[in-house]
Amino acid sequence: QRLSNKYRIVMLTGDNEAVATYVADDLGNIETYSNLLPDEKVKVFNEIESKGYKMFIGDGINDAPLLKTADIGVAMGEGSEIAIDVADCVIMGNDLTLVEQAFDIARKTKWIIMENIIFSLGVKFFFLTLAAFGKANMLEAIFADVGITLIAVLNSLRLIYQRKKHN
Repeated sequence: QRLSNKYRIVMLTGDNEAVATYVADDLGNIETYSNLLPDEKVKVFNEIESKGYKMFIGDGINDAPLLKTADIGVAMGEGSEIAIDVADCVIMGNDLTLVEQAFDIARKTKWIIMENIIFSLGVKFFFLTLAAFGKANMLEAIFADVGITLIAVLNSLRLIYQRKKHN
């Protein structure tokens, strides 16, 4: 339900209409397509309009073709082995809230990568400017380069330690 406020969620299922409607209503009245065979799921998925990437989450052998063709295929970890093999990402467990957690981790990762790039380029540009005016020697430049690499690695470790703190 929290994700449906941010994203358009559509359920494509091979289950009958009564079961699909019950689950869709329970999840917050999402758009539903039922009684679909694997090739029909792919066809319906490709017809869904999207401004960005389209992601499909599935767990069964019938979901494998769509997991393979979707922009982002996510298999639930307790699903069939073929679904896990063809997916881009595997969520270990059957808890859909883990998908939201994966989004949060991806956002934090993107932010930390941008920090590392900007900081690294800034320091390199600073030492390049100093070198152009003859104020920096080779040893300082090497030290700055290695130091920036270590700082970037330490900055990236925040992802691991923030995760452990929340668990």
